[in-house]
Amino acid sequence: MNLTRVDDTNADPVLRMVPVYLREIAPDLAAPTEDRIARFWQEKNRNAYLLGDPEAPDGFAMTRRITPRLMELCEFYIRPECRGWGRGRSGAAAVISTRRGAWRLGIARDAQQAGEFWKSVLEAMPNVTGLKAGPPLTPFHKQSLTFIVTER
Repeated sequence: MNLTRVDDTNADPVLRMVPVYLREIAPDLAAPTEDRIARFWQEKNRNAYLLGDPEAPDGFAMTRRITPRLMELCEFYIRPECRGWGRGRSGAAAVISTRRGAWRLGIARDAQQAGEFWKSVLEAMPNVTGLKAGPPLTPFHKQSLTFIVTER
């Protein structure tokens, strides 16, 4: 899966997808403003990626460095019409493989199939070890997952 880092010049697809994504995973949450979303490519400890063709992306991912030794996959979205073709799995593996070391991600309370999706993706990745379920990271999560990426 092709990953394209997002910056101010190519952010429009992400800005269009974020409100749709949030209605799906957290319908009670107000959509963030564009400047708040832009923090994911403007702050040095955060990254945003377009997944697939940058002209017509399958989705997006957002990561954040919590500490020098811990990364978080904050947001991950595949457009509904791109689901069921393995694009989510390949996009998830590509994003997670960008950094070695400890990772965490939250499973959204309203994302019905997310827990099983993430467990199956992470268990299938040969460079992921130590997968553990944990408590929610925010009130919008039902649980979290932690794991180690051993190589890129």
